[in-house]
Amino acid sequence: MSGNFCLKKYSSDKEYAKLMKKRAAISLLLVVFGIVTLAISLYCRHKGLLSISDFRQGVFAGIGTGLALFGLILFFICISIIKNESKLKAARIYESDERNIAITTESISIATVVLLISMYVVFVLSIFMEIDIIIAIAIFVLLFVLTTIISAKINSHRM
Repeated sequence: MSGNFCLKKYSSDKEYAKLMKKRAAISLLLVVFGIVTLAISLYCRHKGLLSISDFRQGVFAGIGTGLALFGLILFFICISIIKNESKLKAARIYESDERNIAITTESISIATVVLLISMYVVFVLSIFMEIDIIIAIAIFVLLFVLTTIISAKINSHRM
């Protein structure tokens, strides 16, 4: 998990350990989301509540399983870093490196542009599909833009 989202310099191992504890909590949240997704998929399959194809049921079961396993792996990585002082220091130094922070910032910028372009393409192509897809894509784009504006305002006051 180290280095994936390097956006800040951490001055002490104690401060970085707090971040790792937050990441561990978030990874447990991923486990919960995965279990809920898997449980809903299995419940609907066995009760016949939804008339969706086996493929879609398998996709939901796979997403639930993947989220849960990914969350568990991240949790154990975070805990192993927190418990080992040398790993904690090495991870803090790695994430606090200015080069890694710049790489992460640039990567997020590129991913944002690609995400917006791909959502626009799906939006345009969805004209030939259901109106629900058009509405969902429009809501996601609006949510993204609003989140960007609001977070920029909040961060401009913090920094």
